[in-house]
Amino acid sequence: MNILIISFVDDNFGDNLIRICFESLLKIVLKNHNIRDYTINRMNLKDIDNDLLISSNVIFFAGGGLFGLSYLNFYKYLDKITQVADTYNIPVVFSSMGVNNMDVTKETENKLVDILERKCIKAVSVRENEDLFRQYSAETSLIIDKVCDPACWSEYIYHFDKLPSKKLIGINVVRGGLFKDNGLSWYLGDEMKYLDELRRLLDDKGLDYIFYTNGNFLDNNTLMYFAKEYHIPSNKIFIPNTTKEFVNIIFQCEKTISIRMHSAIVSYAFDIPSVTIKWNEKVGLFYNNIDRSQACLDLTEWNVTNIINKLSEVEKRQYKKDENYLMSLYIYLYNVFVQLGIAPKLKLYDFKTVKDLLHLDSVSQREDTDDMCTRINKGQYHYLCRFIELRKKNDEISGLKKKNKDLSNDLIEKEKKIEDLNQEIQRLNNLKIMKIYKKIHGKK
Repeated sequence: MNILIISFVDDNFGDNLIRICFESLLKIVLKNHNIRDYTINRMNLKDIDNDLLISSNVIFFAGGGLFGLSYLNFYKYLDKITQVADTYNIPVVFSSMGVNNMDVTKETENKLVDILERKCIKAVSVRENEDLFRQYSAETSLIIDKVCDPACWSEYIYHFDKLPSKKLIGINVVRGGLFKDNGLSWYLGDEMKYLDELRRLLDDKGLDYIFYTNGNFLDNNTLMYFAKEYHIPSNKIFIPNTTKEFVNIIFQCEKTISIRMHSAIVSYAFDIPSVTIKWNEKVGLFYNNIDRSQACLDLTEWNVTNIINKLSEVEKRQYKKDENYLMSLYIYLYNVFVQLGIAPKLKLYDFKTVKDLLHLDSVSQREDTDDMCTRINKGQYHYLCRFIELRKKNDEISGLKKKNKDLSNDLIEKEKKIEDLNQEIQRLNNLKIMKIYKKIHGKK
């Protein structure tokens, strides 16, 4: 059996973590069903391979906001992929999906409805916004299941050694334009001020901290810019090169102040107290799902004093992750194979069994290699975009210089004509004066 997992591959390691955790969990489901003859292939959502699609027996979308109606335009890729699956009668399973309907239009909503109405769609589970999904699938027989994000299993996917004492506060840094892109008036200058005020407050309290990103290039640039402008020591910043490093830096923290959603999710996965800002609807919905809505602050509440106070409140509550919430995804995937007629219904593994089996497995070294390749490719892409932008600006400057030179030459030519005209006027005036002079003296 050829199984294809489709996910969004990016230099934001939160997106990669979704697929890594999903794949690890899927392997346990296959073991639970005594399915051994299978091959798992992967495909980037934005790098569609028709041959890979057609050769698959079942297609899984691993999760995340892939039904996004925002500036990311994920729905266009979903449309193309499901058209192929529909043509070749390949069952498609959506798992742990989210909807970002910030820039929703009637056209994009209708497209999502069309996708869900395709016969190839056999099962759908969502991590958030289930009412909206039910609205989109109202004309179908689909049952919308609510499950966790795969990254909630991070503790059991990555087997880090327990630290004797964790006193570090992790501070998540994001790109300056993230809030603007999500319709909020909070800019790079606002973030620089917030980070500096937070640093000063923690220094005054004698608390240790580290600034980190989820790996996104633009997030990294923002952190490096902040570090340079505000003279932050190198041992106070961390930029991950792989998904594993991203998860590990959060694991090393006693508490975190998150912004990116998967910074918050990984904190939840390791039972690390965390607060975050609600910059997108999905963040607030995640905190509602885990019954910690008071830890997700609106922009109006996002000031350093309030953040530290809220973080202390969350820490005192000693929250632990909900095993039933984690198992919701496992049970969904288990039932999918029964529903598709691929496997009979056997005894379902309990949480401890799933956890123990995950512990026996380990994340492949290939993941680190893939992450590094993604970073290199993304770096080259950003460099190319910058190179093209600079070439364009250089061409514009050259054009302006040429235009300026032409205007200067034209001005010089016009000045010469004016000078010639003035000389001609002077000559004519002189002739006129001479005529008048001769006329006057001639009469005498």
